[in-house]
This record gives sequence, C-alpha cells and structure tokens, in this order.
Amino acid sequence: MPSQETNFITIEALFNSFREALSIPSKEDLKSIHARLDQIEQLLQQQTDSLSHKSPRKKKRVVKKKRVSAQDEVLAAINFHEDGADFKAIKTATGFEDKKIRNIIFRLDQT
Repeated sequence: MPSQETNFITIEALFNSFREALSIPSKEDLKSIHARLDQIEQLLQQQTDSLSHKSPRKKKRVVKKKRVSAQDEVLAAINFHEDGADFKAIKTATGFEDKKIRNIIFRLDQT
C-alpha cells in the first residue's frame, strides 16, 4: 500500500498566517507596547518633577461653606430695607422666581 502523507493545517497556524498577512498585533506585541508606554510615562514624570522647582504640592484645605436656606436669603433681603421690601427688590436680591418668593413669604408668615 502506498503511504499517503496528509498535510493538516491547525487552526492556530491558520490564524497566525491571517494575523501576519493582515498585520494584526499579537497579545505579546500589545504587552510590550504597554510596557514601553509605562516606561515613557515614568520618564516624563521624572523629567517634569526635576524641572519643577517647587516643593511637592500640599493638599489644600477645603473649607465648606455653610449653606444659607432660601428663607434666610429672603429674610436678609427684607431686613436689608428699613421699611421692608417689595417682590421686585426681593427677586433682585435673591434671584428667585416669583412663585418661590410667594411660597417662602407664606411659610414665614405662618411661623
């Protein structure tokens, strides 16, 4: 019986030939690119650190401002005028809409 040699192509070999023909980078190629990018970033960071003559930045202390309620703003606008204030003056001072001012004045009147 004559011997028949069969040539089998594995899926991996087929994939590799497509990858090379289409210039698709392999996983190892991508890993090496990432490693080189990390090295470049570290070098840039070292260079910017050495160029800056400032000491390391200190964290700024954040001071939280106490929020003023809408009622307090309306009261302050009214108290600013000796004889009281009309809607136009309150609206100018606070920037609130007419309906909001009416609701606040109604609640203030109830208290």
